[in-house]
Amino acid sequence: MRSYLLDLAKKHGFCRARAVRRGGSTLLLLTWSYIPFKRGERIPAYYLASNKMYQAKLSLIEELREQGIAAEDADTSLKAEFIARGLASPCLNGLVAMDELGTRTILCGLSVNCDIGDERETDSQCGSKLNGGCDKCMACAKACPGGAIGPDGIDYSKCIRAGMNDTLHPITLANKLTTYMGCEVCQAVCHLNSHLGFAEPDEKTREAFELRRLLTGDTKEARLLVGKNKSGSGKLTAQAIAFASRDGGYESEIEGCLESPFEDVRRVAEFFRNKA
Repeated sequence: MRSYLLDLAKKHGFCRARAVRRGGSTLLLLTWSYIPFKRGERIPAYYLASNKMYQAKLSLIEELREQGIAAEDADTSLKAEFIARGLASPCLNGLVAMDELGTRTILCGLSVNCDIGDERETDSQCGSKLNGGCDKCMACAKACPGGAIGPDGIDYSKCIRAGMNDTLHPITLANKLTTYMGCEVCQAVCHLNSHLGFAEPDEKTREAFELRRLLTGDTKEARLLVGKNKSGSGKLTAQAIAFASRDGGYESEIEGCLESPFEDVRRVAEFFRNKA
C-alpha cells in the first residue's frame, strides 16, 4: 500500500511524497515544486503553481476514492510536519526550504483511510536529505517591501502575501505590490533559490493578465489560472489599478473602475485617482 500511494502521488505530478502511519490511517505528505519567473514579472508563479497543485490533489483524491480509499485534507500544520520529519527546514521569512527545491514549493497533506503497515517512513521517493538551510543572511529582510522580516522571523501583519488572504486587502499594500495576488521578493533574493533558474509565462497566461483587460473587469481567465477561491470580489482588477497608476497612461480606465460593482475596486480606484 505504501508503494501504491507514493507512485500515485508521483503520477499526479507531486515531486515528493512520504507516507506516515497514524493509527489505522495514513498521513500522506506531498510536495509540489515550481520554477519562478524573473524578478519584476507581475504574473505570480507561485499562485499558478498552487492552483495546479490543487487540481492535482483533487484528481489524486478522486482516484483513491475510485479504489475505495477515502482521503481528505489533513487537519495538521504542514510546515511543522515537514520540519519534524527532516523533510524541510524553517526559514526566517516563515517559509521552509528543501535542499535543491529551495523554498519554491507548495506543501500538501492528505489523511488517507488505509493502513500502510510498519512504521518505516523513508522511501526512495522522499528526496535527498537537507543540505543546509536558512543561515539568517538577512537578504530577505533587507529586500522585503513591507518590512515584515527581522532577526527573529516574520511579522505577518506586515507581510504583503499574508495581507492578500483577505478579500478586502489593506489599501496600504497597493503601493507595495510586486506581483498579482501577493509577493515573492523574499524568495527572489534567497540564496537557497539561486540555482533554480527562471521560467517564462506562456502566451495564454500573458493574455489573461493583460493590464487593460483586467482593468475592464475581464478577469475570468486569470482567475482560472490562479484559482478562484482567493481572487474574487474584483481583487485582480483592484491590483491592476495599482500597477496601472504606477505605469501611467491609464487614467480613463482607472476612472471607469469607480463604477465597479466591487467595493475593493472602487476603493482602490478612488485612492489612486486622488493621489494622481
